[in-house]
Parts: sequence; C-alpha cells; structure tokens
Amino acid sequence: MTDCQFQRGSVLVMVVFVVSIIVALSVRFTSDFQLTVARIEQHMIHTQLQQYLHSVENFASWVLIEDAKKDDSNGHFKSNGAGGNYDHLQEEWNSLLHTPIETATISAKLTDALSYFNVNQLLGRPQGYNPNGVFSQRFTVAQKRFVRLLQTHPDDLVDSILAQQITDAVVDWIDSDNTISGIGGAESYYTTLKPPYRAANQLFISVTELRQVRGITPEIYDYLKTVVVALPNTVGININTALPAVMRSLNQKDTETPLSKEDVDILVASRPPPRGESDDNEAINHTIDGYTSVDDFFKSDGAQRVFGGEVGLLPPKEGLRTGSEYFILEAEATLLDYQRQQTSMLKREMVATGFKVRVLRRAREQL
Repeated sequence: MTDCQFQRGSVLVMVVFVVSIIVALSVRFTSDFQLTVARIEQHMIHTQLQQYLHSVENFASWVLIEDAKKDDSNGHFKSNGAGGNYDHLQEEWNSLLHTPIETATISAKLTDALSYFNVNQLLGRPQGYNPNGVFSQRFTVAQKRFVRLLQTHPDDLVDSILAQQITDAVVDWIDSDNTISGIGGAESYYTTLKPPYRAANQLFISVTELRQVRGITPEIYDYLKTVVVALPNTVGININTALPAVMRSLNQKDTETPLSKEDVDILVASRPPPRGESDDNEAINHTIDGYTSVDDFFKSDGAQRVFGGEVGLLPPKEGLRTGSEYFILEAEATLLDYQRQQTSMLKREMVATGFKVRVLRRAREQL
C-alpha cells in the first residue's frame, strides 16, 4: 500500500468517526429537544387546565353572590354577616355544570356544605357534664346526633355503645385538654401505637383525620367520609339540604338511636325536591321555596307525622338552620388527553360593600 492510499484510508476512517459522533449527538439532542417540548406542552396544558378551574371558582362565586342578592332583596339573608339563612335544593346554585369550551370540557357541581354533618360542632361539653352519667348527661345536642349518625352505617357495623365510644374519642381529638372523655375517650392512647402520634387537640382541618381516631376502622371511615365535613367553625345542619343520613340523626333529644329510613323518607318528601328532579316543580306537602325557618320545618306535615304535634316530642332546635355560608365546589377540566380535578371550600359572606365569596382551601382529595 502506498503512502497516498494509506492517508486516504485514514481520512476515510476519521470522516466515518466524526460522522458517527455527529449522528450520535444529533440523536441525543433530538431526544432531549423532544422531551423538552413534551414537558413544555404538558406544563402549558396543566396551566391552562388550572386556569379553567380558577374560572369555575369565579363563576361559582358569582352564582352564590347573585343568590345572596336575591335572598337579601326578599328579606331572607342575615344582616349580621354570618351568611345566608335561606338555601334549598331548588336554587340555581344546585345546578350541575357541564359545558365544552374550545377543545376543553368543564364539569362542576356546588354542594351546600351544611348538608353534611360538621364534625367540628362536636366540640364542647353539655351543661352538667357527667362522664360516667347517662346519655343525656354525657353528650351535647350535636354529639348525640353524631352518635345516631354513626349508627346509620348501611352494614350495621356500629351499635349505640360503639357509637358513644367513637364520639368520646372524636371529642378528645378536638378538645384542647388532656382529660379522657367518658368510656371511649383517647388522649395519650395514640402515643402507645407504632408509629406513635398525638391527638390534634384542635378542630379538624380535613375529614381524613378521622382515620387516625380511636375506634374508627377503615370500613367506618369509608362511610363517614360520605356524610361528614370539616368546617372552620362549629356551624350545624341545614334542614333544607341535609342528606338523608344526617336527617336520621335528628331524633328526640335523649334518644340514642337514629330515625328510621321510613321516617326520614317522609321528612325529605316534605322538602322541595332537588332542582330538575320534579316534573311540576312542586314539593310534596310543601312549597317550592323551602323552609325559611326551623319552626317552619317543625310545623310541616312531614315533621308532624314523624314527631307528633307536641313540642316536647320535637328534636332540639339547637344547631339547625335553613341556610348556609359554606359550599363545596367539585370541578373537573379535560383538555385533549389531560384531566385535572379540584375540590374547593367556598365561604359566602356579607361585607360593607355587599357580598363576597372567599376560597378557604383547595384540594385534590376530600376536604
């Protein structure tokens, strides 16, 4: 082989080597570029989805404000800023939203938070509290209702005794002292577990905390999370919107067991039906406009049939309302193959300039 041929061969090898490097770098750069583009695309889509969800919050806030204005013009809204005192299932906020927007689809639902049982209303002790006394001496009105609510578990997993023990444990979870309550209380009990932890000794922030409370099994929690809510204060129940299970907790003051399903069917039938579920827009034995007061509810045909006409047979009025200032917004936005869900807790209130709605918290799971 001549020197010229050898040099040409060496040059060819070098060219092939350089081309190989360039191809490898190109493949690497192309892969990185495609990955970067995909990441940017995902970020842009998720940002757009989040903006859609914020827009749904703004729309829901507008709906609630318009409802408050309407109630206020009719004299049905409280003037002390505590919130609405007249909300029922026939109002426009109870409409399901499902609409396409450009290439996206948005679904949303507003729910009165006071249709659930607020676990934070369990705070406190009854007057004349006796931890070793009878049912009426150990529990407040709200705590008695929770004892009954626990017994509405569809699989009958909770009897009266277990319900009272769980209620004691829940009270200990949210009270600020270290004194054990009743027969089922739990304070330092949690420090003996593996891993150990302590009772919160403050109001519930989320109902998911119930999973840590003594006596609440996964099966009991799976049911409770469908009928309870954790609100930032001790507000009670809206009888215009309360779930059937929550209505079952409204028995006579010292009765340990819940109302029967048949009795609650009568009470629910006396309310205006949910918006869009009535052919003639007329509730059975009542008007379309719902109850404007708790007394109005107790005077209804349904309440008279279930509790009787005597005042002493009626459930306590304490903690019962006919309106709400707290609402739960469940929203979902879909764009291309991407989906984003969000649950928001909204609070409607009266201010000096009129009405406003604040977003108290957001979550991708239950509040």
